[in-house]
Amino acid sequence: MFHVLLVAPLLGLLAAYGIVVLIVLSVPFCLGGFFQLVLTIAAGDRWAVWVPAGLGVLGLALSFLFLLGAIPWGGILLYWALYFLWIWLIWLVVAQIKKSVGRWREKQERARR
Repeated sequence: MFHVLLVAPLLGLLAAYGIVVLIVLSVPFCLGGFFQLVLTIAAGDRWAVWVPAGLGVLGLALSFLFLLGAIPWGGILLYWALYFLWIWLIWLVVAQIKKSVGRWREKQERARR
């Protein structure tokens, strides 16, 4: 029964404001994750993978500027901390896959010689 109490505030928020809240909250996660995935795979320059983090810092600043009266600062910080954790995990996974593929290709080239 305790798990129901943990979800109750979220359900109340969704009931009061509808599914729009869920969509608005998920947009930065989806866009930031997509940009991080694409830039980590395709970017040869190391600076390009920092673009989603820069956009996250901009989102954090704008959130404090416009939402601080309506949402407590702890909630804003938690949301953006989860965002940064999300894009960091995407970067870690893709970087490890790229390293594994590179090692596999080197192994295949050595086996052909």
